[in-house]
Amino acid sequence: MAVYSEEKDQIEMLKTFWNEYGRYIVLALVIGAIVSTGWNFWQKQKVKQTQMASILYTQMQTAEMLKQDDKFIANATHLLKTYPQSPYASLASLALAKKSVEEKKYDQAVQQLKTVIEEASVPELKQIARIRMARILLAQKKTDEALAAITTIDSNAFTPLVNEIRGDIYVARGQNDKARQSYQAALDASPADQVNRPLLQMKFEQLSQQQITLAVDSRAQNTAKTKGS
Repeated sequence: MAVYSEEKDQIEMLKTFWNEYGRYIVLALVIGAIVSTGWNFWQKQKVKQTQMASILYTQMQTAEMLKQDDKFIANATHLLKTYPQSPYASLASLALAKKSVEEKKYDQAVQQLKTVIEEASVPELKQIARIRMARILLAQKKTDEALAAITTIDSNAFTPLVNEIRGDIYVARGQNDKARQSYQAALDASPADQVNRPLLQMKFEQLSQQQITLAVDSRAQNTAKTKGS
């Protein structure tokens, strides 16, 4: 009977507990189910959107390869409008910028690259956009803006290339000492088997030779002046 009494007490305690907190438990379970369902739905939608963006990007690439400019631009524009948060949107902007450069629409290309820098979720894509923007601005002789474009480094993997472009900009500005320093920094950070290393080495050596020639000429002129006096 004692066991029965204890069980009865426990049942009464459970009833009391349920009367007080049961509705909160049910509410918590319902909210948990809704959150879980919503999360799963969101994940499925995200995967679906990525797949659709991928299809549009593939169609865009095919149109570009076949020189179907209207279709290429239409697919790229649709991709940017419909899936702006997708990495494929940034790739589309990079492709549009390339097309703008080919058509000599440099200001338009710069704006398209700015979109990538501002909205891309992948650091490497941001960095590619900065590098391409700097090159375009350098070609336009906008050296101050070109330098500003690569002030920020989003991905350290691009550091050698960034330093090389800085060197190119400094050469255009006639700042050969800074150019040599930038090329040297690029060489120091570049793997020995990097594809563009020979060209980078050549740029550095040409500047070094120019510095030697200038130093020799300056010394010769000073010597001639001394003898003449």
